[in-house]
Amino acid sequence: MSRKSTLLCCLAAILVLILVGCSTVGPLCRSGEKVRASILKRTPLGCSSEQVYTFIKQQRWPASYEETEGLAPGRTAAGGIEVARELGTTHFLLFPFETTVIAYWIFDKDGRLIDVRIIQDTDAL
Repeated sequence: MSRKSTLLCCLAAILVLILVGCSTVGPLCRSGEKVRASILKRTPLGCSSEQVYTFIKQQRWPASYEETEGLAPGRTAAGGIEVARELGTTHFLLFPFETTVIAYWIFDKDGRLIDVRIIQDTDAL
């Protein structure tokens, strides 16, 4: 192999390691289902809103919003509340994209968790 071919192979291997590393090491690089499963381990369905707020405070996630009425279409928390927090943003070193991960905790009218939804929004920088 020529020196140029060896260099190209090494660069390709490094690129693959970076991409694979992000998907296996960075918790926010995982699929929405895996992020949701991780959150549900710590805030299981049926837990109180106080337990969820305690968990959010421990994680130091910034407040996004809370809504008590007029939930977005598709959300069925009649009389309940919805709490959203931005979990973080991932940046890929070699690509001009970033992905913001937002979690939504949805409670019933008694303040019990009935659903957790994860939104991963990818934008170009």
